[in-house]
Amino acid sequence: MVINVTDYRCNASAAIGRLVGTPCTEFGRAADLVWVLFGNRITWHNHAGKATERSEFALHVQCPFRITRDNDIVLGSADLDEVIADEDRVQLNTDRAQVTVFDSKAADLNSSMGLSRVTRAVVSSVGDVVIDLESGLALHAFVVSSVDSEAWRLLSFADPQFTFVFPEDNPSV
Repeated sequence: MVINVTDYRCNASAAIGRLVGTPCTEFGRAADLVWVLFGNRITWHNHAGKATERSEFALHVQCPFRITRDNDIVLGSADLDEVIADEDRVQLNTDRAQVTVFDSKAADLNSSMGLSRVTRAVVSSVGDVVIDLESGLALHAFVVSSVDSEAWRLLSFADPQFTFVFPEDNPSV
């Protein structure tokens, strides 16, 4: 199925626009899915009813991406594939079976970033995302598939009715 991404642009821009003014709080991953957390900490109840603290929003990125600062790439999707040495795993205090350059650099970013707020969040005509932070960091996510394949999704833990998937399958903005 060929997708017409221009149909999604308005809703995608509105969804990503919700991040402007919120703090970026953490970068991480689950396997090859990269997540970026935004917003204040809130109490959230999981499917079993257990209360935990979460950021208001999570951006899940499943397409190529990079994080830049001052024209340098500080973290990128290829870093997910670069395994680091065992001695570096100890410094990261992780029990992951495979520790990557992404894990190391994300940990460095998380410890040095503070609560840098989103100053700009835009979506291109093909669904690429650019999110600028007041710290000078910028997240760039690149949609690279011509078929209907999820590239990114924005979830709200504050509003469980809000999830936006690009390309959009069932919009609920």
